[in-house]
This record gives sequence, structure tokens and C-alpha cells, in this order.
Amino acid sequence: EDPNPDTEEVRVRGWQKIVLFALFIKPGSVCFNVGDFLRSDEPFTDCFTWQRSQWIESFSNLQRKLLVPPILQSLVLSKRPTLVKEWVAKICKWNFQQIIPAHFTAPIRANSRDFERAFQFLDEEPASPPKQSWLPKFGREKDGLVQLAEADMKLFSEVDEVLIRSGVVKGERSTT
Repeated sequence: EDPNPDTEEVRVRGWQKIVLFALFIKPGSVCFNVGDFLRSDEPFTDCFTWQRSQWIESFSNLQRKLLVPPILQSLVLSKRPTLVKEWVAKICKWNFQQIIPAHFTAPIRANSRDFERAFQFLDEEPASPPKQSWLPKFGREKDGLVQLAEADMKLFSEVDEVLIRSGVVKGERSTT
């Protein structure tokens, strides 16, 4: 019997896992055994092991929230915080009540204050990847930060460290 029958529930779970791959490239909740893959005649996807409670929690933290993609936070925007903050300030002068993201469910109820908070990671030391991201839980915890899972951010942390140590990327010093 097929362990993943073609049902709506299985498709939704598959989509949720794809979202985690798209945002984190190597989510902390998935283990990929390269050795098993190289020695096996099994399908490629059978070499992935998902830690169920961990991936469900990671996905739930991201649902219906204003999010600057983690790869942009870690490897791009955090390197030029002053320039990005200037751009954010320009956007925040606009009067808006919702944002239509390029991906995921839209629209997201958000105003300029929410937009500015989405970039709060820029206040961290720019030479290291962000440890937290403003993910407003609309209608619930509107004034707090939700921690991005350290395991999900691990790949970006490692890549960032290599880029900085090798001198390929130089982060500007924070002015705040």
C-alpha cells in the first residue's frame, strides 16, 4: 500500500514541506542521509526523514505572517542595514493596511508599523545572521518577536560565516 496516497491532506503536507525547503533550503526538521541515497535503489524522496513535530511547528510559525525571507535576512539585507532601513522608512511613509506578498496567502493585514517591525532583524549585529525575525501573529501576539528555529537557520549561519571569514562579504557596522 502506498504510504502517501493522493489525498488533499497528503498534498497539503507536501506543500508545507516544500515551503520549508523554499524558505530554509535545508530545514532543521529534515534529515537527508546521503549514504542511503547513494547505496539505495529507492526513490530519492525515501532518503528524507522528517521530524514530524518539528516541521509542523516550523511551518506553523510562518503561517499568515509578514516575513522577510530568511535567506535575504541572513545573507543579503543584514549586510547593508543602513541602506535597507532608509528604504523601509520610505515605504513606511505610505498609508496602507495590507500587503500582498509575492508568495503565500494574500493579502496580509499589515500597516507601516508592522512592515517596519518585519525588518527589526536589522538591529542585530550585521556580521552575524539574524537570530530572530518579527513575525506578527495578527490578532494574537501583535507586539512580540517569534524566534525562527535555530535549526532552520543553521545552513544560512554556516554559509554566512564562510562568506564573512573569506572576505567575500563585508557587513557594515550597525549605526543603531
